[in-house]
Amino acid sequence: MQVAIIGAGNVGTALATSLVRAGHDVVIASRDAEDAASAAAASGARTAASNVDAVTAADVVIPAVYAGDLPAI
Repeated sequence: MQVAIIGAGNVGTALATSLVRAGHDVVIASRDAEDAASAAAASGARTAASNVDAVTAADVVIPAVYAGDLPAI
């Protein structure tokens, strides 16, 4: 399954790690490209250039951001 995670903090990284270990194709997007790259390197996921790029081919989208930030994504 293709999974997109929006958010590269502790929660996004932990989710990505678990999903990659379970055999899923995971892509991480973040407003900070360096954060996304770091989370991807730690979890074995890939990065996307933008939220739109991350969700385009995803079967599941997981927002891993503070609830107050949801309108911005």
